[in-house]
Amino acid sequence: MRASSTECLFALALLPLIAGCPGGGYVLVGEQLPSALLSVRGTAEDDVWMCGAVTGSGPALLHWDGSAWIEVDTSDFAGTDLRWLRAGTDRITAVGTGGTILGVDRASLEVTSLGGPGGTGTFFGVWGPSDDDLWAVGGEPTTAELPLLWRDAGSGWEDARGDVGVVGDTFFKVHGRSDEAVIVGTRGLSLRWDGAAWSAMDPVTDQSLLTVDVGAEQTVAVGGGGNGLALHWESGDWVDRSPEFQPAINGVCSGAGQLRAVGARDSIHSWEEGEWTTPNPGELPTSLALDYHGCWISPAGTFWGVGGQLIELTQGFVVRDGVGSVEAL
Repeated sequence: MRASSTECLFALALLPLIAGCPGGGYVLVGEQLPSALLSVRGTAEDDVWMCGAVTGSGPALLHWDGSAWIEVDTSDFAGTDLRWLRAGTDRITAVGTGGTILGVDRASLEVTSLGGPGGTGTFFGVWGPSDDDLWAVGGEPTTAELPLLWRDAGSGWEDARGDVGVVGDTFFKVHGRSDEAVIVGTRGLSLRWDGAAWSAMDPVTDQSLLTVDVGAEQTVAVGGGGNGLALHWESGDWVDRSPEFQPAINGVCSGAGQLRAVGARDSIHSWEEGEWTTPNPGELPTSLALDYHGCWISPAGTFWGVGGQLIELTQGFVVRDGVGSVEAL
């Protein structure tokens, strides 16, 4: 029998160092953290990475290794917010403000700069099919600048924008599989990489698309303003499958046969039987009155969601839905 969220919260209250329930269910792993957490990625149940805004000495960068949380020393990069990360085989790649691209050595946990343009632009997303083939995307949403599109094809990071994008565009996320990738950004823009070149995908909205997930079964882009937006790529076109009466959707993730999305005001959505469903508030761990920013689903099917107060980038939180338990933050 699936454990209820009430039972999970009771277990959490009794065992403050442990977060989780044997039968699964949404559980609050951490709340009121010093900074908002903006990205969660990993490779397995015992390899989960999170990054976020600046804490006391540097940007938040956390690793769950299956037995304990490790806070990675980022003090050399004080003043930098990390917006997204990719968990690779040998290296974690994290990107953020100031045109920053950082690498974290898995063995030593040493954090080093991998290059980048610097300046006032922000990298909002990073993805690649391998450690030797990565894309980073971003821009400067508040000014009329060209978007950022950088690539490391095995010999270091360099500007790969070419003639892709125009002044005023911002690329928010990139995701893909093998030699296929999709970029989403402002004013409903979306671009597809076919292994050789980027081409525009026909827009169906003028609202920003904030995140994209290129899953094994389908590609989904999410975003929106006052109302949440979920577009599914079907037969060569974007099709609006947005859940009704929901706030902006900031993140989307798939894995282990699941597809979920997260957004403003504690909202979580699951794709089930051809439509998005939203849990009742009582099914969620608590009413945080905060916003999710990103999510990830492990190969074994565990859901992780992260966020916080996304305007001031404070009050970070972590929510998990999976069998077993983890140490509370």
